[in-house]
Amino acid sequence: LRVNNLGRRERNIIDKAAVFGTTFWFGGLLSLMRLDREESDGKVWDEDRKKLRLNQVMMTLQSDDIVHFNPHTSVKNEIEFAFVQALEQQHLLHQLDPDLRAKYHRMAAQWLERHQEQFMGTIYDVLAHHHEQGGNRKKAGYYYFKAAERLQFRYHNEKALQAYRHAMELLEEDDAELVCELLNALGNVCLMIGDVDKALESFEEIKYYASIIQDRGWAGKAFLGLGQAHRSKGDYEDAIVLLDRAFLLFQEANDTKGLADAMDDIGRVHWLKGDYGSYKEALGFYLKSLSLRRKIKDHGAIALSLVNIGNIHLSRGYVKEAEECYLESLEIRKRLSDLRAIAVSLNGLGSVYFEAGRNERAIEVWDEALKIVEEIGDRAMYAVVLNNLSQGYIKVDNLGQAVAYLNEALELAEEIHDRRTLADVHRNLALVFVRMDETEKARVSCEKSLAIAEEIKSNLAIGQALKALAEIHALTLYASNDEGEADKTASECFQKAMNYLEEMGDELEYAKVLKSYGQFLIERGVSNKGRKLLSKSETILSRLNPNRAA
Repeated sequence: LRVNNLGRRERNIIDKAAVFGTTFWFGGLLSLMRLDREESDGKVWDEDRKKLRLNQVMMTLQSDDIVHFNPHTSVKNEIEFAFVQALEQQHLLHQLDPDLRAKYHRMAAQWLERHQEQFMGTIYDVLAHHHEQGGNRKKAGYYYFKAAERLQFRYHNEKALQAYRHAMELLEEDDAELVCELLNALGNVCLMIGDVDKALESFEEIKYYASIIQDRGWAGKAFLGLGQAHRSKGDYEDAIVLLDRAFLLFQEANDTKGLADAMDDIGRVHWLKGDYGSYKEALGFYLKSLSLRRKIKDHGAIALSLVNIGNIHLSRGYVKEAEECYLESLEIRKRLSDLRAIAVSLNGLGSVYFEAGRNERAIEVWDEALKIVEEIGDRAMYAVVLNNLSQGYIKVDNLGQAVAYLNEALELAEEIHDRRTLADVHRNLALVFVRMDETEKARVSCEKSLAIAEEIKSNLAIGQALKALAEIHALTLYASNDEGEADKTASECFQKAMNYLEEMGDELEYAKVLKSYGQFLIERGVSNKGRKLLSKSETILSRLNPNRAA
């Protein structure tokens, strides 16, 4: 290689340049030159002399076509050069004495840190590399962590995971607080991409490191993450126990943000479970959480509270109030440029339009949300939005598109073990099969939905599955072999669905069951009772949403 024929002074300079990488800077080389007493001739502050020598060397290297000047520097007020051949830079780097190379890496890291603000963008990964090669594992771990955070912010999830894990390999027990931050971020990325088991491992590890530094706040975050992971799997009983523990730890730590987060998640589990009075209880937790978040001006979390309150309003049938919450949350999230949060708000708005009978508008909004979650790689949310979109396409009789989305959602929900979404997907598949006159397939899908709903003890999912099953049994084609038995089974399913939904306070779904059951009874000649149920349903729906589409 040509670099092997360079003079001593040129080789000394180009060796230092190689440590920076294929691109390097005049100021950085000056910094490394200061390590050489020989270059100083005893005049450590004679910068003009050093600059002159370096200038002469750089002109020689350019004329030999070993390096070239880069007119578009990446560092403000710095002259930038690059190697003409990356192979020569790698050769020089590997030829350096290992101890001297590590020393140069440490000095390069120091110079880069001092000039971070002059770079056009972040250089966390570059700093991490130099610190790691220089033997400073703690600083390397810190900068890999910062690089991972940046990657996560830009939704490069797989690269973020790699950087987080590499940072973990470099840190020790005496870096416990930084490790807790890292593990918490790692667990949250795993939850977003649907790797719940890895998320659980990360949050469990936080408990160990929090115990080393006796930090109740970090212990609270560990239990909060564990509760969120179990909630995502549909393990609601375990989730409540873990979230209650998080709440107590945050209380002991006087951590207002943690308290608000715990109350928000406890409310969400109550909403998903749908026990007696659960919506009222969930709303209580959400409002307390919102109050705390407004006090500490946590705007992103305020938007989350508004979405959750909107979910309660929508579940109870207060469509206008739900829409107001979703729109306010969307406005906040757009100001914060939080893509995932924007998608969540859009998903809620789509549900509002769907319940109002504006099916085409619902599809448009859900489709916008789907594009965002696909872009950011949020697999759990992607499955939810696919399922919602399928409902819109069922309503507009585009069954082919509905089936395509449901099959994709089914595969993904199974892969990430999201049982709550699985219950919804199977129920919606049943609705498609009914439209296709494939009643047996509809029954099988609906029974799968009911079994999953009962397994995770979600009363809302149980009530919805029972309603769908009742409607399938009520079909004439299905009931033709034993109409009396089928009618009896349908009535039992309708009545059970009514009981579940009335008890939990979901007025919207309750009114839907009343309407369906009323129509069923009138078709069977039980006109008086049927008309009463239809009238009751109409009264509830008119009160909840006076402007709804017919």
